[in-house]
Amino acid sequence: MTLAAVLLSAATLRAGSIDVFLYTTGDLAAATVTAGSTLPLYTWLSTTDSPGVGGLFYTVECPDTSWSLATRDYVTYGWQDGTLYDRCTPSDSTIFPVAITNALFNLTPSTADFTFENSLADFGSTITGGTIETFALVVPNTPGVYTLHFGALDALDAAGAALTGDVGHDFMLTVAGPVPEPSAVLLLGLAGVALVGQHRRRRGHAAVHRARPRRQDPH
Repeated sequence: MTLAAVLLSAATLRAGSIDVFLYTTGDLAAATVTAGSTLPLYTWLSTTDSPGVGGLFYTVECPDTSWSLATRDYVTYGWQDGTLYDRCTPSDSTIFPVAITNALFNLTPSTADFTFENSLADFGSTITGGTIETFALVVPNTPGVYTLHFGALDALDAAGAALTGDVGHDFMLTVAGPVPEPSAVLLLGLAGVALVGQHRRRRGHAAVHRARPRRQDPH
């Protein structure tokens, strides 16, 4: 399902809500990547509330501490850059990569997460939709199916008052084992052919040995 289709569906089912999604360039709700690779993600906000969102707080929770944050950028999308209202952890000016540990953000000490806590750079303005930030996660080396989700979510209006009806949507990620290099596959194939050939030669030798006539004793 495309981003536009899911947003339309969300708006239809929850008119007046504030929906926050994680999505990739190819799909909204899910992705498949190779173990140990880097996955670019976007945070998208959509709302039909008036007058829109001027500030936002959320946590992105990872399944465990085997993940790390490779890059992060929210300034490009119009949010504060290291000022009083920029309390993102870690900020986009951090030296990356950063391991996502249980201590990175202490709202839930037992959870590996990072946070977005910021207001628009044009303070007092609001948005009703668009990309909030982009970031890239280094996924674990262990194959499996993982879920990224928003552990906390609060949207604010231009004056800093809390808005209601905000909903964060999970992101499903399948981490697949690495695909063997073509050269490795070729070597395995050649090794298999060699073993088969050796086995056939042994069987042929044994058959010839059994077929030889026994020498008769002259006495």
